[in-house]
Amino acid sequence: MPLAGSDAPDAAFAFFRYGYAQMDRVWNRFGCLPAADVGVADPACPEIFATFEDSMKFARSRGPALNGR
Repeated sequence: MPLAGSDAPDAAFAFFRYGYAQMDRVWNRFGCLPAADVGVADPACPEIFATFEDSMKFARSRGPALNGR
């Protein structure tokens, strides 16, 4: 989110909207995990994508715990 004192909050929100609109391209074009639950209609490597998608059923998020521990 743009900071409250941002010089261009409208441009920042436009950038966020653009990025979100591109989520369906993220896997094929950049090989990255989408930030949102999106469908990939025609993956460039179907076998690899199927394995990846199946592995996500058992994935756990890793990062700092909400309670700070």
